[in-house]
Amino acid sequence: PPLPPEIWLEIFQFATYMHKSHHLSPLDPFISRRLSNNVMAPNTPFLAQRTKATLVLVCHLWHQIATPILYEHIVILSPSRAAIILHALQSHISTSVVARVSEYGLFVRNIEIFTHARNAHSLSYLQTLFQIFMLCPRLRILSGNWTHSLPPDFVRGITRLYGSSLQELYWKDTKDQSFMNPVHLSSFYALRVLDLRNYAGGDANNIQAMSTLPVLEHLVLASSHASMSAALSLSLPSLTTLTLKPCDAGYFASPDIFRRFLKLHGPSLLSVHLPSSAGLDPEPIVRPLHGSSLQNNVKPEAFLLPDACPNLHTLTFTIQSPVIAIDTPHQALRRIGLCEVASNGLYPDKASPTRSHLMSVRREMFPNLETVRTVGFLVDADSDMLAEDVFIWWTEYFELEGIDFQDGAGVVWVYE
Repeated sequence: PPLPPEIWLEIFQFATYMHKSHHLSPLDPFISRRLSNNVMAPNTPFLAQRTKATLVLVCHLWHQIATPILYEHIVILSPSRAAIILHALQSHISTSVVARVSEYGLFVRNIEIFTHARNAHSLSYLQTLFQIFMLCPRLRILSGNWTHSLPPDFVRGITRLYGSSLQELYWKDTKDQSFMNPVHLSSFYALRVLDLRNYAGGDANNIQAMSTLPVLEHLVLASSHASMSAALSLSLPSLTTLTLKPCDAGYFASPDIFRRFLKLHGPSLLSVHLPSSAGLDPEPIVRPLHGSSLQNNVKPEAFLLPDACPNLHTLTFTIQSPVIAIDTPHQALRRIGLCEVASNGLYPDKASPTRSHLMSVRREMFPNLETVRTVGFLVDADSDMLAEDVFIWWTEYFELEGIDFQDGAGVVWVYE
């Protein structure tokens, strides 16, 4: 018997799934990872989009099912691409209602904009973009990569269109001062995720009044002066998760800015993630050319100091981070995630950053710690013949402390 459309939809969504098409926030480091058995290899943005475009051409039924998936995430790389997308949306305007509504525009949930192409600085390109926005009333995620100044009316237009509905926003500009100021940001009062790691920002010392984002839960910043200064101008009463990404060494935020940030937002934080430069974007369209120069000058222990983040229960960081050394126990911490672990760093009889970090985790400093996880490291996927044995050594070591030592799949390895 033929499969019902609902089953085909599940198959198509699985075959074309990309995390960044549905979320701006990075993957939770504590999501259990599994060794992939997919012979086709993981999806990439190009392969996913090509699969979507192919599905709609197979037959009438598949066209109906796959069209919403095809238009769910739109990537606009150039003015010519924008014109093609606008034409497609305008060619499916519904006339059955009083208001002009694009049937395809109703499918759009995520728009990603780039301005690196020729003529991307032109006013006509911005006009085309705004016409696309007007045809996509159900947009939930907006990513803007701007390499030139934007007219104030364009920015105000975006806030008026999506102020009450946009849930996730990424804003990147390359000027000395952003044309999307905190007042504009606060217009998106339904935001749950805000990514300001490449935000030009303004002067943290000239903040006139705090702007509020009442339901924002996840804030993504870089350890740069501009990015962290922007967070000082925002009141975030619902903030629970911070992802603090690396930046070029010459742009680090000052210690004073960081202390002010912790004083303002630290008490509400439940989870803090300090990824490496390789974790900037697991599915980038354009990979950073100078990723190796990115650094994170923030020490993990800064979030564990007295009164910094008293409610923090999850902390993840890389093996390249300074080893935690605190004098006062942190009572709330429940989980520690260690990134970039390799089997050769787990040998207990050989000095390594991984060994130093693991040895620094002591029960007297973290009375309520439950889990230490090697984020991204899978024992059964490692080629080292002794990987299981050395991992079990650490399992037994932490077992004496009453702590679960898990690999990236959330497995506690023991001998049978």
